[in-house]
Amino acid sequence: MKLLWICSVWPEPTSSAAGVRTSQLLIASKIRGFDVYAASSCSDNKFKNELESFGIKTKSILLNNPSFDEYLAELRPEIVVFDRFMTEEQFSFRVKNTSPETLRVLDTIDLHHRRDPSLKYRELAAILRSDLTLVVSEIEKEYLEQNFPVRNIFYVPFWVQRLEKSIKFSERKDMVFIGNFNHPPNKEAISYIHSEIAPNVDCEVHIYGAYSEKFSDKNFHCFGFTPDAKETISKYKVNLAPLNTGSGIKGKILDGFAAGTPVAASFIAAEGIGEFGVENVLDQALSLYNDEKLWNESQTFGFSILEDKFNEKFCTDQFFESLKVKRSESFLQSLLWFQTLRSTEYFSRWIEVKNSTK
Repeated sequence: MKLLWICSVWPEPTSSAAGVRTSQLLIASKIRGFDVYAASSCSDNKFKNELESFGIKTKSILLNNPSFDEYLAELRPEIVVFDRFMTEEQFSFRVKNTSPETLRVLDTIDLHHRRDPSLKYRELAAILRSDLTLVVSEIEKEYLEQNFPVRNIFYVPFWVQRLEKSIKFSERKDMVFIGNFNHPPNKEAISYIHSEIAPNVDCEVHIYGAYSEKFSDKNFHCFGFTPDAKETISKYKVNLAPLNTGSGIKGKILDGFAAGTPVAASFIAAEGIGEFGVENVLDQALSLYNDEKLWNESQTFGFSILEDKFNEKFCTDQFFESLKVKRSESFLQSLLWFQTLRSTEYFSRWIEVKNSTK
C-alpha cells in the first residue's frame, strides 16, 4: 500500500517535537510494510537525505503547479497525509481531483488555532474536508469532539525512549530550557526565564534550541543548538517549561522525563501529558532544586508517564488503527467542497495561471 506524506518542511527530528513525531511515523510505516513516500515544497536539505537513508522515497514538489497533479496521477497512493492544515489547503483539492479514492488524512501536528484564534475557521475547514484527522493530545481530541461537528478524530502522540542511565540528584546542578527559537511560545518562555527566573535563583540557567544565537547575561546563558536534547537535559537538576501559550504535547517535557530530569511546568506546558502543571513555575523550580525527596518522586512520576502513555507500541497502534477508516463523504465534507467555498483552490489555480504566463 502506498502512503504519501506531504510535508510543509522536511521533518527535523533534532529541532522540534513535530519533527520527531513525523519522522517516527514515516519510519514506522516503512517498517510495517507500507510503500512510503515523502514530498515537500521546502528546499532540499540534510533532513530529506535522512529520510532517504531509511528507504523512504522523497520528492521535491512545487506549490500552485500542475506538475504535482502529474506526480500524483502516476503514483496513485491509497493514503495521503497532509502535514498541518496549510498543506491541506495547498494540496487537498489536487488529491481529490486527481485521485478521488485516496484516503485524505490531516495531521494537525498541534491545533494551531488554540494559540492563534485567527486561524480557527481555516483549520476547522481543513479538518472537516479531510477523511480523518490526527491530533497529538487527548485534550485536543476532546476539545474538537465536544465543540464542533467533527468525525474520525484520532489521538496519535509520539514516543520517547528513556536513557539507560540517569545521573543522581547530588551529581547534577543548574536549570535548563530547550526549545526551537522559531516557535513563538518558546521565545516568550525564554524572555520570562531571563527576566523572572534567572535573577531569582542561586544557580545558572542554560538555554538551548535550534535557530538561536549565543548570549550571556550574568547567570543566564544561551548556548544555541544541541544535537541531543535528552543527553543535554540529563546533566541538569531542573527542566524549565514556563509556557504561557501553545498547544499539543511539549517534547521538551518528555525529553526531560526520559533524561530523569524533573520539570517545573506551567499548566499549559503540562496539558495533555499529566496533572503536574503549577501556577508559579519559579517556586516549583526552587522546590525541586533544593528538595531531594521531592526531586526523586518527580523523577519516578516522569518515568511512569512515559511508560504508560508515550511508548512506541501504543503510539504506532493508534496510528495504524486510524488508517483503517474507510472513505465516506459526510454532508459537511461535501458542503465544504462546493465550488463557492473553495477559495484556497481557486487562489492556487490563479497563481498557477499567473506563473505560467511569465
